[in-house]
Amino acid sequence: MYAVDTLKAYETLVAARLPEEQARAILEVVKTIQETSLEKLATKAELQAVKNELKAEISSLRTDMEKLETSLRADMEKLESRLEARIENSKISLLKWLIPILTGQTALIIAMIRLLR
Repeated sequence: MYAVDTLKAYETLVAARLPEEQARAILEVVKTIQETSLEKLATKAELQAVKNELKAEISSLRTDMEKLETSLRADMEKLESRLEARIENSKISLLKWLIPILTGQTALIIAMIRLLR
């Protein structure tokens, strides 16, 4: 952390023709601010604890995401199976209608050919 050289600062303020009492008061305020700032800094141990907590949380989130991915894949496979079954049913339904229509059309063509002879 950066520390203020109070003696040098005091001499600079006095050299700038600031009264000694004001120079001391200003430096006292600077010193108080500096000490307060130092108290708020985290220690290496505190930073390591936060780092460990974040690692654990990330690990937990990864596990949750993997579970979610597995669940989503299973759901997608079920939907795919249902979609394939619907497509197959549609094919069968289409053939149920198409075969009689083609048969009737063929019979109609044969009948028209016989009539035109």
